[in-house]
Amino acid sequence: MKNTTKLLHLKCHQNYIGIFLTSTAHSRLLYIINQNHFNKKSIYLSLKKSGCLGYKYYITLLKRMNNSILFYNEQIDVYIEQKNILLIDGIIIDYEVQPFHNKFKYYNKNIQHICGCGESFNIKNIQEK
Repeated sequence: MKNTTKLLHLKCHQNYIGIFLTSTAHSRLLYIINQNHFNKKSIYLSLKKSGCLGYKYYITLLKRMNNSILFYNEQIDVYIEQKNILLIDGIIIDYEVQPFHNKFKYYNKNIQHICGCGESFNIKNIQEK
């Protein structure tokens, strides 16, 4: 991620930092949503045990999710489960375009190590606020 990248802030009604998207990640998410003909511009960001280091982020399309925390701006909504809030709050999501591989990249202060392929990671031992 370039230092000059402007970040779009997705806010929450609750007392959390928020989620930040680069303009390329924001554009790519809107493109995916529009290609799948979703009327509501919403995604679900989750964290699952996976890969060689323990965790991996997943993005899926959805119309609405109950019992979750909503981060939003005027163009897109991101839902996350309460149990993942400490591992997602404050995250920066970028979309990286390379000659042979395009992918979403996640920058999170709570990540301790990232595997060599960049897909999975482990997290610092953090406590509830």
